[in-house]
Amino acid sequence: MKKILLTAIIAMLGMSAWAAKPEAGTKGYLYNAAAGKFIGADAKLSDTGQEFEIYFKSADSKNPNEEFPDRGFGENSFFVRFKTGSNYLAISSQPVAISANYSQMVVKETENGWLISHAYVLNDGNAPDWVKNNTDEYQGAYLQVVDGELVFSKDETNKAAYWQFVDEATYKKIAGPTYPIALAGTVDGVTVEYTGTSSAEAPYSAKFTAATELLNIIQYKSFDVSEFIGYGYKKIVVEFAEAAGSAWRFHSYGGMFDNIEELGGKTKHELKLSGNSIDDLTIFNWTGSTNQTLEITAMYFSKNEVGEETEPTPEPTPIAFPETGAKGYIYNPAINMFIDATGALATEGAIFAVYRKDTDTASDIRFGVPGDEANKHLRINGDNPVLQTTDPYYSKWGFEAAEGGLFLLKAGYDYGDPKWCTKGYYLTATQDGAFEFVETATEASYWQFVTEEEIATRIASVSVKTVQKGIFNVAGQQLKNLQKGLNIVNGKKIMVK
Repeated sequence: MKKILLTAIIAMLGMSAWAAKPEAGTKGYLYNAAAGKFIGADAKLSDTGQEFEIYFKSADSKNPNEEFPDRGFGENSFFVRFKTGSNYLAISSQPVAISANYSQMVVKETENGWLISHAYVLNDGNAPDWVKNNTDEYQGAYLQVVDGELVFSKDETNKAAYWQFVDEATYKKIAGPTYPIALAGTVDGVTVEYTGTSSAEAPYSAKFTAATELLNIIQYKSFDVSEFIGYGYKKIVVEFAEAAGSAWRFHSYGGMFDNIEELGGKTKHELKLSGNSIDDLTIFNWTGSTNQTLEITAMYFSKNEVGEETEPTPEPTPIAFPETGAKGYIYNPAINMFIDATGALATEGAIFAVYRKDTDTASDIRFGVPGDEANKHLRINGDNPVLQTTDPYYSKWGFEAAEGGLFLLKAGYDYGDPKWCTKGYYLTATQDGAFEFVETATEASYWQFVTEEEIATRIASVSVKTVQKGIFNVAGQQLKNLQKGLNIVNGKKIMVK
C-alpha cells in the first residue's frame, strides 16, 4: 500500500520545487518514489538517504545533446555530478558507488521526474566493464530500481526509472517516523488561527487559557494532508503537558466525517488520517470552561497506527552551542575522559575557549587556548587523528547538537588524505582512550562542553544520588565499574588514572 500511495504522488513530489534545473551547490536527496527508497551513503537503496550536492562540469551546464547526439535527451537535459563531501556518486561495477572519482551523469527532466543516465559513449576506455564494449543494452540506459537493486536499463516505462531530487524539508517528511505541525504561523501553507488567550512559543508548543465560554483556541482550515498520507503517515497526534480538563474538545471535519471528541483526562489525542483534506481542525473549550488551562507540548504527524503504544518522539528542539568566548572543558561521558592541554584524552582536562570565525552558524567552530584563542587551537594533526594545541594553526569543526547538552564534532576542513581527516567525518573516542574519525553519526560518541561551575554542580548532584550507593561519572550516569577519569563512588570522588 505504501508503494502505491508513493507512486500516486510522484508528480506532486518535487516537481513544483525542482522543476527548473537546480543551481550548482544545491543540496538534496535522490529519492525513488516507486520503490519508496533513497540512495544511501553506500550508494545502495536505503530508507535513509545520503545528502548530495549538485556539482556541475561548467557554470551553464551545456545541453548534453550537443555532445552526445545519440542520447536524444534534448533541451530539458543537463550534465551533473552528485557530490557528497569530497566524494561523488560514481558509475562503477555495482553499477554506482560513492567514490573519490567523479562520474558525469546526464539528467533529463520529465513530468514524472528525472531520468538519470551515464555519459559514457560507445567503447569508452574509462567506462566500467559492464558498459565499456556494449553497443546496445546500456547505451543511453537509465538508472532505475529493479527487484530492489540499482541497475541501468532502457525500460523507460518502468516507474522506478524516475527520480526526485528532494530538499531537506521533503526528506524529513518521507524518511521520518514523525513530522512536526507548527502551532504558530503556518504549516505547509496552512495558517494557524488563534482566538483565545495564548502564551504560544512558536512554532511547536503553546499554552492556552480559556478567557470566555465556547472559544476556539487553535484552528487549522483547509489542511491538505494527501501528501502526508502518501508518505505513509497514518495519524495526527496532539500531546499535552498535563491531563486536559473536562471542558476541552477536539473537532475535525472534512469529507464524510464530522467528529467532536472529548479531551478531558487525556494527555494525548490521536486523529486517524483519511481523505485528502481536513476542512477544519479545531481545539476549543466548551461552555462554562473559563479559566481552564491547556498546554500543548507537541503536535505532529505519525507513521504509527492509531492506538499503537510505542510512539516515536518528535524531533527535539536543537540546543544552542555555547557563545563565543565561553570557557570550559571538552568532556566525553561515554568514557569519562576529557581533552587535556596536549590535545590528548585524559582523566584531567584543560580549559578551552569557544572561538568562532562565524558566529551565525554551527559549521565553523574553533576551540582555542584562553587568552591566546586566535593562535593556539584544538586542531586536527596532519599525521594521525590526535588533536594538538601547541601549533598556531586552527581547525574548523562542524557541530551537531542533541538533547541534554550533547553534541557531535566533525572535521570542517577537507585534507583529502588520510581518510580520517576528510571533511564531514565525526570525531569519536574509543574505550581505550584514543581518538578516531568515523564516517557516520551513528558510529560517533557524543561530547559535552562543561564549565568549572557545572562540573562542581554535577559532582554535588551525583553525590546526592549516591545515597542509594553506586558508581557514577561526572555527568550523573551510573556505571557498572570504575572507569578512567573522575568517578563518584558512594558520594566520594575517586580518580582513576
